[in-house]
Amino acid sequence: MLKKVGLSLLAFILCFSVMGSTQVFAAEEVVEDENHNYVVGYIVAPVAYSEDGTVTADGVNLRKEPNTSSTILEKMYWGEQVIIDLDNSTMTFYAIKRVKTGTRGYASKDYIQINQYVR
Repeated sequence: MLKKVGLSLLAFILCFSVMGSTQVFAAEEVVEDENHNYVVGYIVAPVAYSEDGTVTADGVNLRKEPNTSSTILEKMYWGEQVIIDLDNSTMTFYAIKRVKTGTRGYASKDYIQINQYVR
């Protein structure tokens, strides 16, 4: 029979930059069995990395896949706000969610600007 001895926080790292934040949570769980042997387990849970962005041209294609031959889902226009999913973006396309409609897809990095916030 195992008895939980304790749950201690090993690390909670919150890194801020001018353009966004990244969070990582790690914890350690220590359990004691009937022979006083200890078992240690680790939990690590990274948080997805995203940024706010703005469309910088009119008629920007929001595509189903990150390539220029993919199906066009919608057209976006200058000044529209998007949420950029940096974890799923490629070298040339951002994975985005269009704030106006909630549609998710890909747009060329040439036409999306990451918002710069002063903190």
